[in-house]
Amino acid sequence: MSEPAPGLLATAARRVRRITRTAGLILRFAGPHRKLLFAACGLSFLVGAAEALVPLIAVPLISVASGGAGPSALKGLVARFLALDRETAVVYGLVGMATAMIGRGLLQATARSLAFHASARIVNHVRGELVGSILGSSFAFLDRLKGGVPRHVVMSEAGKVIGGSRALADIATGTVSTLALGALLVSLSPTLTLLVLATVAAALPLKLLQTRALRRASERNLAASLALNNRINEILLGIRAIKLTNRGPEWRARVAVDSQASESAARRTNLLELWEPVLIQAFALLVIVGVLLVGRTTGLAPLGEMVAYFFVLWRALPAVEGLSGALNRLLLAGPGLEAVAHWLPLPEASREPVRAPRLPGPGVEELRFEGLRFGYEPGRAVLDGVSLAVRRGELVAVVGASGSGKTSLMHLAVGMYEPWEGRITLDGRPVSELSLEAVRDALGIVSQDVHLFNTTVRDLIAGGRDLPQEDVERAAREAEVTPFLESLPKGWKTNVGERGVRLSGGQRQRLLIAQVLARRTPVLLFDEATSALDPATERRIFGHLEERRQERALLVVTHRVANLKGFDRIHVLDRGRVVEQGRFEELVAADGLFAHLLRKGRAHLRAGDEPGDDGDAPA
Repeated sequence: MSEPAPGLLATAARRVRRITRTAGLILRFAGPHRKLLFAACGLSFLVGAAEALVPLIAVPLISVASGGAGPSALKGLVARFLALDRETAVVYGLVGMATAMIGRGLLQATARSLAFHASARIVNHVRGELVGSILGSSFAFLDRLKGGVPRHVVMSEAGKVIGGSRALADIATGTVSTLALGALLVSLSPTLTLLVLATVAAALPLKLLQTRALRRASERNLAASLALNNRINEILLGIRAIKLTNRGPEWRARVAVDSQASESAARRTNLLELWEPVLIQAFALLVIVGVLLVGRTTGLAPLGEMVAYFFVLWRALPAVEGLSGALNRLLLAGPGLEAVAHWLPLPEASREPVRAPRLPGPGVEELRFEGLRFGYEPGRAVLDGVSLAVRRGELVAVVGASGSGKTSLMHLAVGMYEPWEGRITLDGRPVSELSLEAVRDALGIVSQDVHLFNTTVRDLIAGGRDLPQEDVERAAREAEVTPFLESLPKGWKTNVGERGVRLSGGQRQRLLIAQVLARRTPVLLFDEATSALDPATERRIFGHLEERRQERALLVVTHRVANLKGFDRIHVLDRGRVVEQGRFEELVAADGLFAHLLRKGRAHLRAGDEPGDDGDAPA
């Protein structure tokens, strides 16, 4: 029989720790707007204090009206009322109560307005910090995430800062008013107050069970909402594949299952929130009736004092209910705020390194890889001792079968991952000693995974910078964008749609190439950057690059080895190692892996399997 009490205390202690933890997170997230939040909470304290003024005036008025002496704790105030005739005392009392209620209403409106303003400022600040944290995270960390997680945290979970911030202000109001009214109740009748507290204490385990159920329901609601968000994100990203393979019914069924789970979790949370005030009010009514009967039958207090006591108790119930509701809202916000806290800040191992200094000059003469070993999983090397270099004025290619490590080489160059062994240098300086911003300013990469932002063709090529029109047009010519530009409905002002959906695969690749050319980076990295183009268009682009080869270095990863005749060097990768290198003619004469890849590519071309630009049709 002695076990329940320690268990009850432990449960209560856990609730207090969770509430304290959530409140601490809100204060931490508030950042520069913490003073505004403190001001809102300070005004809320005054609202709570004003809440006690109405019963403080009402108690002497009730005593005068009932002809009693009133409570001894307020005998001075009661004496002032008794000194007046009854009609004047009633008028003064009613005017005083009305003034206190109006003053409390004004204070409450101001406090809630300030709390709203503070919470809006805080959530904007948090979302900005979250986006900055996501943008500063490492690629290895992002690889482990599901696509919808960052979006859900930024838009949904960060929004719970609003509810949590307002809950803090309501807790301030509820705490002060509950304490003030509780003190008034004790002064009116300590015996009745002890009886009320004993009755409430008996129901405390039920309250703790309810808050535990609410917390668990909130956690399930968060998990179900995140699962649904991820499912919808997956469908939107793969909508073309779903439609083209007639898998619409299957994915609709999956969304229906996830939606049902999310709806069930949200409904349970909502029911627990909605029914709590009803249960509290019903319990409070039973307490009042029970204590009233006990008080009358035992003669604990005269009728006038009993009426005054229960008037104050009835006024205290909304304060207690408001405090309980605010604490529940803070508990409900907890799981979401913990998700936000996971990102603010990210552990150092999950962030991209901050390095210095920048490159000493505007140009780069050489990019070199020396003895690189790297893999995405421990013990499984994708690159094993790769060494090669590309210098200004050179066209260098890396070829090999799928999985040979070509793309990984490009990823390492731009600092997406760190090599296990070896180093990458720019003009002899290790990339690990340079800021990532400087490295990416020097290396312009075009990947086979094309992502275009939803903007106009001109803004897309300019890359968000204020470039002269002649620079944009030059980049468009060199990337073979000009031939299809006239077919677009608004020319340079044509909006490409989200992820470039209104363009073909080849058009998207050419726009991305133009964007990198417009940046005038000293080193270009093409990672299957022309895979969606027909061979003729690819040759023309390489021709433009060769004409201006003295302006930059070009390192190309491609499966189309037939278009590499004008390149200075070709490196052939196999299972993460360089197995051949030389000029096109030398490698063909050697009749090794390169020659095999060349014959295979020509066979595909004759069979019509070679991918090419699909004109104006969206890919």
